[in-house]
Amino acid sequence: MDLVGDSEEGSESLAQRILGEVRAPAGWQALTVSARTGVGFAELLTVIDHELPLDPVSHAKFRFPASEGSLIHLLHERAKVLASRYEGDCCEIEAEVPESVKRRLTRYIVE
Repeated sequence: MDLVGDSEEGSESLAQRILGEVRAPAGWQALTVSARTGVGFAELLTVIDHELPLDPVSHAKFRFPASEGSLIHLLHERAKVLASRYEGDCCEIEAEVPESVKRRLTRYIVE
């Protein structure tokens, strides 16, 4: 928005240039934000928080039967595995895990 005049019409024009002639899907919007003054930044953060699903990440330790390869794979695919160790017929994995994955694997969490 720093390159657009101070008028509301300038903001509308900028939004049209960003979105183009094609109509964006319902719920999409263009926001004007000033890199120079920070105007519009709070609104941008509010829209981002509203649009993105919240899935906080936390540290957890899991113990799986070694035969549960699909669950071990799930952690490697969706979490940041910090350490893994096989002991007998069990696999212990320490990871930074999104809450949604952690809920699915609750019964395998160890302290």
